[in-house]
Amino acid sequence: LFDPRETLLCLRIEEISSQLTILRQLGVKKISDPTEIISHLLQQRSDPARALAVAKRFGGADKFGGSLMNECQTQLWENGRDVQALKLVSDDVYVVNEILELDSNIKGDMTVYEDMALDDLRQVYREAYNRCEKLSAVKNGIDPQWIQYNALRFSDAIRRIGTFQLLQRQYKSKGDVDDNRVSSVATNRFLRGFRHFPLSMIASSAASRGEIDALTLLFARHPMPIQTRMKILDLIPLDTEISRYEHLLPCFVQGSSSDGNFLLKAENHHSYCFDALQLFSHYCAMQQEEQFPFEVFVDELDKDYLLSNYRCRDQGCDANQSISREEISLWYLRRAIDIHNRTGLILLVRQLTESALSRLSVQILRGTEDNGAVGHVVYLYACAELLNHILVDKMKESFSFDFWTATRELFTTVLEFCSMELSTAVPFILESSNSSMYNLSLFQKHVEPFVCDDEVLVPMKSNSASRADLASKIENDLIDMCLNRFTSLCQQTQKVN
Repeated sequence: LFDPRETLLCLRIEEISSQLTILRQLGVKKISDPTEIISHLLQQRSDPARALAVAKRFGGADKFGGSLMNECQTQLWENGRDVQALKLVSDDVYVVNEILELDSNIKGDMTVYEDMALDDLRQVYREAYNRCEKLSAVKNGIDPQWIQYNALRFSDAIRRIGTFQLLQRQYKSKGDVDDNRVSSVATNRFLRGFRHFPLSMIASSAASRGEIDALTLLFARHPMPIQTRMKILDLIPLDTEISRYEHLLPCFVQGSSSDGNFLLKAENHHSYCFDALQLFSHYCAMQQEEQFPFEVFVDELDKDYLLSNYRCRDQGCDANQSISREEISLWYLRRAIDIHNRTGLILLVRQLTESALSRLSVQILRGTEDNGAVGHVVYLYACAELLNHILVDKMKESFSFDFWTATRELFTTVLEFCSMELSTAVPFILESSNSSMYNLSLFQKHVEPFVCDDEVLVPMKSNSASRADLASKIENDLIDMCLNRFTSLCQQTQKVN
């Protein structure tokens, strides 16, 4: 019945009962070449995992060659999205093309990837990036521009996945995201949405909602031209406290990159100027010391990758944009005026213009000779600062305690104060006080500096007027003011001479 050269005979004993035993003789075909078993498992059984196990048992690639092993690995990847199998495929072009298809298939069937965790997705993009690096290192007839373009594309994806994961953690900590929902749709949301949205649009959405932590994360991980950043910052609600986003405000440093610089204040009241890469490195150090309110890197691999590839720009960013000190000054001036006109919050105007001066390298105590936007920012700051003190002092006198401080409810018109003649400004300073002693203190505190030789705050820029002329004009205005008040008082008592 069986050819002993091709068949292995086996005896099978089946005990039906204590009195009946059946003997069965079976024949199993002998296969001398394991390749037949592997091929049978791959082609007829569609079981690449078992085929791979058999191949490894009989010597692996050294025995069967790379093509058979690759076939096992590619089937494991294509059937089950086995990330480790993809990483073992030796065909670099195949790996790159597979991830390109994944990255480009926005409207296609994504169900095969939905069970893949974001960490696994980051691994396959990183593998594709490494294959591009490997292809670019040797001459292989492949277009080097194609390799370079795809390497940048995968680099952008790696960075975005990390950013997406960190944003999810932020919203999860705020209770805005359900764990089950995240685990089931996160990969799909990334591949269909976040992966392809312009980062400036994502940052604009965060800014318009006042989500400063999310905006900080985006600016730190994705360097953007300073013009783009200023447009995004303009979307932050005008009544937001300046201190919340002060670290993101634009700086002017001569010769700096198009990404601009960031000025951060330390606890010792010193300020440190960072470029974008230094800012990210600083935040990484703070995260490692557990001194930062949120995370800026996912893990050590994510951090090391970004530090090594930080200057690889997101697609669509123009790296050659430059900006002048005047343009940055105009941005501050416009935003300060918008805050004033739409909220009337003098404190925010003062805080923003004060932040502007430190970021434009202006020394307010020395004044400025700039007649352009920088000079206007200096003047607006000076008026806001003076008016803030005046109003606070007037409010103090209106109440019977000394603990009054300016609050966000303090509403006034800074721009009207900027254009006041001194003969109008001085009565405004004094008119609400009922105490002559308090009138005198207000006068000494807020009016005398105009004519003091030691400290002069110039209310109106004039190239022809010397300090002596200015003091004389102020003196005349004060005399006119006093005569007007005296005449008014006499008219009221009908004793006019």
